[in-house]
Amino acid sequence: MQKLDLRNNLNQLVDDLKSKEIVEFLDKQEVNKNELLRLIVESKSGYDKSITNKEKSKVIFEFNADKMYETKLFSSILSHISNATNKNRTAFLNFIQLNDFYSFQKTLIYTFELIDKLLIKNREIFDESNSFNPDIAEKNGNLILQIVEDDYIDLSVLDTVIHSIKKCK
Repeated sequence: MQKLDLRNNLNQLVDDLKSKEIVEFLDKQEVNKNELLRLIVESKSGYDKSITNKEKSKVIFEFNADKMYETKLFSSILSHISNATNKNRTAFLNFIQLNDFYSFQKTLIYTFELIDKLLIKNREIFDESNSFNPDIAEKNGNLILQIVEDDYIDLSVLDTVIHSIKKCK
């Protein structure tokens, strides 16, 4: 997986799993358990959708997200939230499984932000939702060249491609 693919898949996962919404919600002092339940169920739905995508599933397994969304753990989180009587943030995050889930979401966000800052120099190739947009990139004078090959690519093939591009200048 190339760095742009990793960045884009991670960005999409943060969106699909509702990571930012969950973290922002649990960072509040008072927590509405019904709203939290809704967000967590939507996160699970996003996980179920993402796990079927080959590229996103690679990222999911590298982050051990499959463990966060396994039925037993996920059910215990839902049960704890449903039975909560206190609206205080601490009461929710003292439950270790929910705290782990919260930390996992924060890790996804921070990892995306780190990759984005370190690996991406040209911010102008992304749209307002922080997704790579080839049309915007081309309008800004970027050449988009993607070689898709799952097996070994001989360097002579790449050398031929580069020489062909140089001849076009």
